[in-house]
Amino acid sequence: MKRLLATLLVMALPAWSATPATGCGDLCGRWQLEPPSSDAVMPALDAALAKYSEPRDRRYRKRPDTDAASEIKDEMERSLGPIHDRPGRTDLRAELLALLTAPQLLVVDSKGSDIILRGDSNPERKLSPGVPRARVDAIGTAKISSSLSASRLQVTETYDRKHKYSETYLLQRADGSLLVTREVQRPGIKPLRLRSVYRRA
Repeated sequence: MKRLLATLLVMALPAWSATPATGCGDLCGRWQLEPPSSDAVMPALDAALAKYSEPRDRRYRKRPDTDAASEIKDEMERSLGPIHDRPGRTDLRAELLALLTAPQLLVVDSKGSDIILRGDSNPERKLSPGVPRARVDAIGTAKISSSLSASRLQVTETYDRKHKYSETYLLQRADGSLLVTREVQRPGIKPLRLRSVYRRA
């Protein structure tokens, strides 16, 4: 009897080991956007930018009493011209549109301990849940953090208190859809939060 049981266990091993657990769990797969169930980007942008104030210049001001070193520093600041505290309306619209536009086709995959996100023609993104990362771009240095469970992926990019971007990928158990929530915080506008619904492709 023991020999028979051992034989059955050995026979079962190849079939069991042929399907290793995937790093992205239930989120893995190809997902197709469902526009009727998703938030429209343009109306949300129009509403947010309707009350947006154009950037203000932090102009150079000469200090009354300065020594030679301070005068040199003042001259260097003056040569740089006015410094804007936020982007213009056109530039901000382009930035928000790029961040909030949901890809029609979304692929969630894993490679080792990394999570891979691909969408339409967008560049592939690699995330390492639990491992902090950083990225330097036109805004500054973004501190990137991510966390993962079987049915939820959370990604947060923080530059400072007024510059933040987050994404949440959540599997809806009720109907098997994938709910992707994107939220952007930028100076001069209220936080923008849009939801996109995906079905397995």
